[in-house]
Amino acid sequence: MSSKDEELTELSEKLQQLDDLIEELTENELLPPNVLRELSLDFLALRYKHIPPEICTVEKLWERIEEANNLMVEIKCIVSEANFKNY
Repeated sequence: MSSKDEELTELSEKLQQLDDLIEELTENELLPPNVLRELSLDFLALRYKHIPPEICTVEKLWERIEEANNLMVEIKCIVSEANFKNY
């Protein structure tokens, strides 16, 4: 498997993890609707960028993977803050 194939697989897995997390947050109503809407829009912007990942360079795929990681961290921080405020 080439490096690009590995990066495509990693990006796909990260995006699926984000999709699952946002779906869980939505189903369990763990965040206010306006916050969830904003995070969902950020996720959709990442998933459906103008240039498909299949034609990106490996370096651009790394950037997208980093963006996905950053969004995951952001979501987890927001959830932690929301849980902290509920105590």
